[in-house]
Amino acid sequence: MFRKKTPHIFKIIITIIIIHQIFTVKAFSKDDFKGITEYPVLEFSSGITIPGGRNVRNSFNNGASFTIKAKIPKLIKIKNLYLDTGIESGFYNIGSEYSNLLDIPIFVYFGFSRYDLPNRKLNIIPEVGFGVHMQSCNNNRFNGISFGITPNISIKYKINKKVTILSKLRIIEIIRSQETQEWVDLRLGFSYTILDQPIELHKPKPMYK
Repeated sequence: MFRKKTPHIFKIIITIIIIHQIFTVKAFSKDDFKGITEYPVLEFSSGITIPGGRNVRNSFNNGASFTIKAKIPKLIKIKNLYLDTGIESGFYNIGSEYSNLLDIPIFVYFGFSRYDLPNRKLNIIPEVGFGVHMQSCNNNRFNGISFGITPNISIKYKINKKVTILSKLRIIEIIRSQETQEWVDLRLGFSYTILDQPIELHKPKPMYK
């Protein structure tokens, strides 16, 4: 009974945090909506994938996951809210006694960060991803390409200017023509700033000439 309700509890928690991050931002003007200068980052994470929905619980055991993400944090600033974005891919390898499922996702991710303290090392960042899952399985029921939505919560701790360690809680929702799949994904990882010089996305105009 608990396992049946677990994915829905996680989805509710993640949704509440994302809504809180968005709606606690005050009304903004055009001057607040701007690109800023930031360093690109590579992020690596790996962990365990747990079947959530009844259809996948009856077919698979727990599996392993690994992904790599290229992202630009703080791409857009709206008052005290920052929008991060990135592209992620990797694999989920999930097996059972009778079948094995290989899932390769390709996602665009958006994160909602609040860096109210400039030197803050610990951050809780809600993210949401949209993309496709390419699944291969000896059970034809799970073969094919499907659309996926992946909300998650990242807890990040900054070690130094280049390295950040992180943990993630994810809900993977895969939408197929006849049914949906739900998975819970728990993982650990780290991110690394790959350049010593930032990319200038936007140069603010001087206030006075």
